[in-house]
Amino acid sequence: MPSPYPFRHFLTVPRNIPVQSDAGEWLAKQQGVLEDLRRVPAGEECPLRAELSIPIDAELGLFTIASPLGLQGYRFEAIGTYMPNFIDALVAIARGQFFFELWIRSDAATLHTIPLAMWRRRVFYKDGPASLEACWQPSHGETVTMKGLEHFTRVTEAQKVLSKGMRVLKKLGGGGRRPGPDGFKDTQELENILIVLIQEADAKGQSTKQNHIAALLRPEVTNRRGDADSAASVDVDLDSTIRWVRKHLSCSWRELVKKALQSR
Repeated sequence: MPSPYPFRHFLTVPRNIPVQSDAGEWLAKQQGVLEDLRRVPAGEECPLRAELSIPIDAELGLFTIASPLGLQGYRFEAIGTYMPNFIDALVAIARGQFFFELWIRSDAATLHTIPLAMWRRRVFYKDGPASLEACWQPSHGETVTMKGLEHFTRVTEAQKVLSKGMRVLKKLGGGGRRPGPDGFKDTQELENILIVLIQEADAKGQSTKQNHIAALLRPEVTNRRGDADSAASVDVDLDSTIRWVRKHLSCSWRELVKKALQSR
């Protein structure tokens, strides 16, 4: 069985909270109320590891958040692999995993984050059987499904739960990125992800041209765009992604590819 998952056992990152508001109030609004946080050490078997085909050498974090994003009546449950290494995190993002920064309060003024690459995220409504689930698998990426629709008596209620559930999946933990190109922390973070994508494409014998790498980047750009509920965030076409990459690069594409292949 999973054991208690105290944040102090892990390499967390201290964060400054905005203004000088109370950390608890700010966290409740931005993330929700953390009700449970547990871990499964690398090498330890557990039912969820087998169910989701998570490698045995991965350290797992399991947690539950009540009132995610301040939405009363909703509950968020998730499982992810612990990603303290920056390069491992970039690889997970490049493969389409949702990168989740779990905020932990250590005292009245200090917040820390635990970095996790998500395998499954679920949103429940009023402790009922209906849920919205985002599940990631290496073979086909992340799929989102809604379960328990038959338990709703009104279509409008189902639509409301679906809309708010999607808001939680898109924004909680990864949607609220710090300022930068379309949600990236800064240009360097964008270039680091592009370098990983270039290296992976080259290792597989694929093209490292800008249009191919831009196609691989599209899901991450879509995920990070400002308002995840807006029409602009639903899809990002290839041409606009290429133009966006050119706008934010600090060097030419040829120089970036050269840098990526030389740094392997």
